[in-house]
Amino acid sequence: MVVDMSEKMPVMYTILKGLILTLLVFVTIVGNVLVCLSVILVRKLRKPQNYLLVSLAVADLFVALIVMPFAMVFELNEATWPLSNGLCDLWVSGE
Repeated sequence: MVVDMSEKMPVMYTILKGLILTLLVFVTIVGNVLVCLSVILVRKLRKPQNYLLVSLAVADLFVALIVMPFAMVFELNEATWPLSNGLCDLWVSGE
């Protein structure tokens, strides 16, 4: 029995791409939560200059929660939008 690898490669490539993008979203969320928690919990870090870092971490957290999952769906569907127009507007406005 001969298996045609040309059919399986795009599927494996899509799975690998999905895993890498999911890992990127997860690491972004965890990293930004850790930045926020460190400034909140460690009293020595509660300084005005660190509030800027918390502000940037919160903004990046919103990007990781709202924009990146939709971008991942868009990327995995080969640059076609499979979701509703309202979600497309949400994604574009978040960018």
